[in-house]
Amino acid sequence: MHNFWIIFYRNTLTQNTVLTSLLVCIIVVVSGPFGTYEAFTLVGRAIYWTPLVALALAVSGISCLVAQHWFPKQVHVEHAVLAAGFFFLIYTPVMLIVTGSGVFGRLPEPVSGLHVLAAVAAFSIVLGIWSMVFGTAHLQTAASAVARPRLYMRLPEAGEQWIVRITVQDHYVEVRLSDGGAHRLLMRFKDAVREMDDADGFCVHRSHWVARDAVHSAVKDGPKEFVVMTTGDRIPISKTYRANVVLAGFL
Repeated sequence: MHNFWIIFYRNTLTQNTVLTSLLVCIIVVVSGPFGTYEAFTLVGRAIYWTPLVALALAVSGISCLVAQHWFPKQVHVEHAVLAAGFFFLIYTPVMLIVTGSGVFGRLPEPVSGLHVLAAVAAFSIVLGIWSMVFGTAHLQTAASAVARPRLYMRLPEAGEQWIVRITVQDHYVEVRLSDGGAHRLLMRFKDAVREMDDADGFCVHRSHWVARDAVHSAVKDGPKEFVVMTTGDRIPISKTYRANVVLAGFL
């Protein structure tokens, strides 16, 4: 969850998204939709609309990341459509509550729920089209990670490096990268392996997963067997998982 919010922050609060949100905020503050022009002064409209626009930015960022996480194999256009749908489902109740309860100030007349639905739906469509045409920063960043397994979402500092092996360390797993760097994650080993999705790799031991491309060879040392990584590391092979190494052609 911590890594999710790091990625959310980096991909949502970009120059393009912040400037676009600022422009939207200026437009609604000046125009005063939903009767806010008549109900409030310019300052009052700024107080009313600024938190709603900021919340819309946050919800759009979360919607994009959720679409990418739940549907990692979808293409960019489909992600934009899914994100717009998630935004509509999440943000509509917020607008209905705000306009109905007067949490930021009372309007002279109650706003029709149908008008709110229409307005949020229109904004959702604009969000989807804008994402497809211009490729917002958070969609572009997430799209670049689609080809990678889900475990990389927990490694925001991985950059272009790739995972060569995963090893159990007490209640943690150590994820070793191709540049020699390592990350410790508080999660179960089987969950880490599951989040490698369709990556070309296999378990050689109940505590070790290796990427096939990172395996140089397999050797015997007395009664014990090991896979030798391209980094020079030797990983023990257990009887339970020996068949994986044989199937991969190293034994």
